Amino acid sequence: MLAPSRAFARALLGTVAPATKEQLEKLGGRVGPGASVGQWGLEARFEPRLAPVPERRVVIRAGAVPVETLAKRGGRPGRALTTTLDRRVQAAAEEALAGRSDEAALVAVQPSTGDILAVANRPVESSYDRALEGTYAPGSTFKVISTAALLRDGLDVDDTVACPTTIEAGGRRFKNFEGGAAGAVPFSRDFAVSCNTAFVSLAPRLTPDALQRTARDYGLGRKLELAVPAAGGRVPPGEDAVERAAAMIGQHEILASPLGMALVAATVADGRWRAPRLVASDPRDAGPALPGAERDTLRSLMRLVVTQGSGTALAGIAGAVRGKSGTAEFGGGDPPPTHAWFIAFRGDLAIAVLVERGRSGGSVAAPLAARFFSALVG
Repeated sequence: MLAPSRAFARALLGTVAPATKEQLEKLGGRVGPGASVGQWGLEARFEPRLAPVPERRVVIRAGAVPVETLAKRGGRPGRALTTTLDRRVQAAAEEALAGRSDEAALVAVQPSTGDILAVANRPVESSYDRALEGTYAPGSTFKVISTAALLRDGLDVDDTVACPTTIEAGGRRFKNFEGGAAGAVPFSRDFAVSCNTAFVSLAPRLTPDALQRTARDYGLGRKLELAVPAAGGRVPPGEDAVERAAAMIGQHEILASPLGMALVAATVADGRWRAPRLVASDPRDAGPALPGAERDTLRSLMRLVVTQGSGTALAGIAGAVRGKSGTAEFGGGDPPPTHAWFIAFRGDLAIAVLVERGRSGGSVAAPLAARFFSALVG
């Protein structure tokens, strides 16, 4: 095992074990019974490259003594595979999730290049790479996209937008998860405390496909071409008032992976979406540059989240960390269960944290993000 620990990027790197009958058939006789082969992740995806090929001979033996070689085929050692993972960043991601046995993920990317620097998953025993493949409602982390669409529509973040406890849209009642700014307050305050009702009230300003078009500039809805499976997300247009209201707060049928949301944070950091890359064969691609005013405004709003809003768990972290929390409903029940999210960036490093069935982004996911940045400094 090349990784420094069993948990280190295990779902992504994979492992090797004796080949099953099905694997032997799939490999077409390239290896024989008892050979160890990649079981999942990069070990399985690049099995022909990573595995050595033994030298083979056809010989005539007299008893136990070879007397003539009829044919010989040369072997070769396994060939190395270089990834974009950064050992220091990956170690910090593992430290952030250390001790957890619930379903959680943390992914880190470099905004200036799109390089994936860390992919951590829990539980350790699972081979499912939820950090790259998992799709979930992004909840209020999607408000970065909603806000970008509103800015393009002419919203001023100093505009007063009330944040009531509940609000009705299309006959459905919406409420706040992580708190509310009582009374008439600036939109910047609504963003900082993640006020759902304020965002819902602004839904009529946008066309049905505005969120879909804006989200694509931040990478959501694009196909991700990595060497391993990765989800690019889904942002369908809203068909009615209820769907458009729910979409403003990252619900409706909007889906994103932790990787996808880390790339949203990275887009704000760099000013342009860049395709994620994991190995040299992954293509390079980029989206259009964000309008400078939009980028700068989002950076300021995400800083307010950390200093005055739902992300104060990171307020003591060195450097100007910027982030956004999210609490996403799923399934049925009254109230329905939720997933906890937090996305953030500092300098040329962006992350997304997801905890399945977490109570709220601010109370569950944000402390893990803080633990990651603290471990990175240490």
